[in-house]
Amino acid sequence: MIDLTSYLGIPIEYDNRKDKLILDENINVCNIEITNTEEVRPTLLNKTIKYPDYVYTEYRKLYKKTDQDKLAKYGLKHNLIVIPPNLLGIEFAKTHCYTHPHEDKPKASCVLECVYGVMTVVMQSRKPKEFNKDPYEIFEVGLVKAKRGEKVVVPCGYDFTIVNTRSQVSVISKIYMHDFRLDYRTIQREQGLAYYVIRKNARQENVINPKYKDVPKLKKIKAHDVMKAYKLDARTSLYSQVLKNPEKFVKLMEICLPIK
Repeated sequence: MIDLTSYLGIPIEYDNRKDKLILDENINVCNIEITNTEEVRPTLLNKTIKYPDYVYTEYRKLYKKTDQDKLAKYGLKHNLIVIPPNLLGIEFAKTHCYTHPHEDKPKASCVLECVYGVMTVVMQSRKPKEFNKDPYEIFEVGLVKAKRGEKVVVPCGYDFTIVNTRSQVSVISKIYMHDFRLDYRTIQREQGLAYYVIRKNARQENVINPKYKDVPKLKKIKAHDVMKAYKLDARTSLYSQVLKNPEKFVKLMEICLPIK
């Protein structure tokens, strides 16, 4: 049993034998979504795999009951994502691909925090003027690896996925206002994002998806630099920071710089 309370700011434990969160009676969760392999198959490098049975679990709109009204007042939502340490063929376990439409002015799609383990976020941006005409042309791809307490800001207009590259569970906290899963029909030809995160010779490698043309060089971004740019504290949980200053995060969802 892993106690996540001090990491998260919410009284929650993770049962690593049953691979599930143990929620305190004072916690409210809207619904629990278990994503199986079949659901993420369109984005996999190897589409013939049969195992694992499920890839990850997302606890949607999870709050302490005493905090729910305050978060609702500002339109902020909180999810917890649990990615067990599995392989999808030679790929490391990953979430669905999420996205957010391009906006006239830059702003954030969501803020992610590694609560336990390590999370790797792969994101890519399509050319705004060609977003609807040619969804396959991208101009920027970034990768951020974050350890416990580190936060990642995902700008609007980016497709992204979260990967667990370690041999322990990865628990991720997600703050957002609007949530969009990528319509896989728009990347069916490409079979996922521009880079796959795979295991090769017992090591992590980031390999280009051969279905894409003219793939930009992968930008490796330090989580520390992201947090410094947006004044996010690694010592305090994302959930606690949002409760302390919800206006800051509403503003962050309205104005956000692109990845550097």
